[in-house]
Amino acid sequence: MIDSRFYDFMPPMLAKDIASQIGGVIIGNEEISISSVTSLDSAQISDLTYCEEWKADGKIQTSAGLVITKQCLVDKLPKGINAIIVKSPRFSFAKFAAGFVLDKYTTIDSRTDAKIETGAIIGAGTIIGKNVEIGEKSIIGANSIISEGVTIGRNCQIGSGVSISAAYIGDNVKIGANSVIGKSGFGVVGGDEGIIDVPQFGRVIIQDSVTIGALCTIDRGAFDDTVIGMMTKTDNHCHIAHNVKIGKGVIMAAYAGISGSVEIGDYVMMGGRVGIGDHFKIGTGAKLGAGSAVLSDVPAGETYVGYPAKPKAKFLRETIALSRLLDKGKR
Repeated sequence: MIDSRFYDFMPPMLAKDIASQIGGVIIGNEEISISSVTSLDSAQISDLTYCEEWKADGKIQTSAGLVITKQCLVDKLPKGINAIIVKSPRFSFAKFAAGFVLDKYTTIDSRTDAKIETGAIIGAGTIIGKNVEIGEKSIIGANSIISEGVTIGRNCQIGSGVSISAAYIGDNVKIGANSVIGKSGFGVVGGDEGIIDVPQFGRVIIQDSVTIGALCTIDRGAFDDTVIGMMTKTDNHCHIAHNVKIGKGVIMAAYAGISGSVEIGDYVMMGGRVGIGDHFKIGTGAKLGAGSAVLSDVPAGETYVGYPAKPKAKFLRETIALSRLLDKGKR
């Protein structure tokens, strides 16, 4: 469910009006009222969602009131569900949702509406949005922007020039200078009108005692949350994409890049410049060597290295074998 602390909604719309707006053909009840948008698996009767493709056997699983989809998927929809048929469902959904759900982010200093506890320090030039909560003894550096609805726990240290939006931040968290927390995740989709951004309506959850380095970016989720587990530590210049779930005690060296919807278990260690492809799972206690390009799941406790990353022992055997072949070629 989209958090109204961070987002505003346009008035509810009837299915027939949505169909008219996106140029689709409606199937089912054209008078059903839609008040929000969300993902296919979490949608309820008052929600609009979309389905671009369905590879699983059987019917599409959703409780949505209205689904934007293709003609070829109509037979896979649950019996009696309402649908709008278009050529490019994701494109049509993104275009509609961008105007239906609006960010509350503001650059107007409204700290009179904020709840700032005793001993909190706000640096010069910092902007505090409406309904912000800042805990006791937290320090916000100069020229930062804390957007509407953000909560920051106690004893936090937020560096200068930091931007935070759509986020809940726990106690004893440190965020380095010029980091950006809660920006829109990267998603684009093409259609007859060109390429557009796919709006992101999720949040960032940073748990207690996390350290985020300087010049890091943590994207908010698409509909779900991006979560950073307690005691996790990231170096400078790291990027964590939308919907990533990071466990507790994870260590991430500089320039690590984590793609969307990756799941990282507890106490994982990552060297510098590690890159992880989207939707992969990194097991508890795994280690990823510096410069590794992870393009598969990594089992718990394993050490992966290389480009593409593979188990360390296998990587070393292959490297030695290749070296011997090259040596033979020189003789």
